[in-house]
Amino acid sequence: MKVPREWVDLPQWLGDYYLSIEINLEECWLRICGYTTHQHLKEIGEHDFTDETYSIAVEELTEDLTAMWMGIELFPIAKPVVEALPVLSETEIEGLVKTFNQSNFFSPRLDVPFRKWGAFIDSDTGNLALAFRQIDASRELTVEAAKIIDLGMQLGNKSVALLIGLTREYDNNIGVRIQLHPAAGETYLPQNIKLGLRSRSGKVLQELESRSQDNLIQLKRFTCPIGKKFSVEVALGDCSIIEDFTIEMPNYE
Repeated sequence: MKVPREWVDLPQWLGDYYLSIEINLEECWLRICGYTTHQHLKEIGEHDFTDETYSIAVEELTEDLTAMWMGIELFPIAKPVVEALPVLSETEIEGLVKTFNQSNFFSPRLDVPFRKWGAFIDSDTGNLALAFRQIDASRELTVEAAKIIDLGMQLGNKSVALLIGLTREYDNNIGVRIQLHPAAGETYLPQNIKLGLRSRSGKVLQELESRSQDNLIQLKRFTCPIGKKFSVEVALGDCSIIEDFTIEMPNYE
């Protein structure tokens, strides 16, 4: 059994128990091979620094899941304690976002020391950037804009995060995705906040309005040539902010 290090050594991600599951997609079945505890995985498991995982032999797993349920009910284990993560500055976070966007590696998690990576994904900006990033064999995605927008008293001193994602298409046009996320640790967007796409002449091309308990809203993806200009409007009640953008795609050698 192999477990990514994030689920073992990050305070907000670690688990008490880990299940080993075998899946056969062709025959449409899965089998639970056994389980282990966080403590056992740390003590017995082998840490592979090349892919930042912990692995444990099948014979070290406990097969009887009843034992796990009885242990939870009768002998609850203490929450595992791991080393706290450092707190990154905004400058460090911005530098890491740039590093990951320019990376030629398959996985950005291996580009930097693990504790720095862990601190990054544990940060609000880090989670937003990772949620927006995709790895696609036929396209190259970069996060060109991740901007915090404050609409003042209309939001009750809350902010939202506007994210713009750019994808290089086969015909050299650029695919654009626009999302609005809650920021500053909030779970949901303010209700009735609007996200709109405008042409440079001011014509409304798309518009969405958040409902209660929306954790993001996203405009329909569109494509345009490099050099194209457009505007994004974020509005709540009588308060609105318009951000102007010009599509520019950097070349990665």
